[in-house]
Amino acid sequence: MSDLRRPSADLLALRIQKLFWLARRRKRWALLRKRIAPSLEHSEMFVGSSFATVIDIGSNLGQFAIWAAESLDAKHIVCVEPLPDSSRQLEQLASFLKPSQVEVLNVALGATSGNKALHVTAASDSSSLLPPVAEEAGGALREVGTHTVRVCVGDDVLTGPYTRPILVKIDVQGSELDVLNGIPQLLSNADAVLVEVSFASLYDGQADPSAVVAN
Repeated sequence: MSDLRRPSADLLALRIQKLFWLARRRKRWALLRKRIAPSLEHSEMFVGSSFATVIDIGSNLGQFAIWAAESLDAKHIVCVEPLPDSSRQLEQLASFLKPSQVEVLNVALGATSGNKALHVTAASDSSSLLPPVAEEAGGALREVGTHTVRVCVGDDVLTGPYTRPILVKIDVQGSELDVLNGIPQLLSNADAVLVEVSFASLYDGQADPSAVVAN
């Protein structure tokens, strides 16, 4: 479940959990000044797991990368993020994640290449190549502008070679099928794939969760 639909009590508990995670790690305290906290939502799913390479498609400010560098012992993290401002912050984030090697690609991924308008929302991590559904376009999903971004076929830019085991994480706000259709080669080498989907209608033309699972 995304934070957009998470009950307020659960969201508060998660935020407190993230604060304690950072508080216990003095080397990460600088992240608090940047208002960046790790993604802890998947901790139980990956207990005891480690991955040499993490491909983080839809990185935003690096929330998942921060967690993966420490909890998954990832040595090479590839962050794919189309928003220029977020990509610049990801570049700065790299210094916090050593000894992990962080690579940042300032592009969106899709089934075909070209230029598309990215719908930028009030909460940057809700920005999407798809427009927000009108009745949901308030709060975090309120569109505040558009930005033309380069869209690449994933297998054209994620060429590696990558050391296994490989985790591919996809969080692209409704464009999951387009991304998956563009990375068949990467998927054939991946050891695990994590795709975040929404069961609520948030974007016009968003992928059906059942179709994503079937893919």
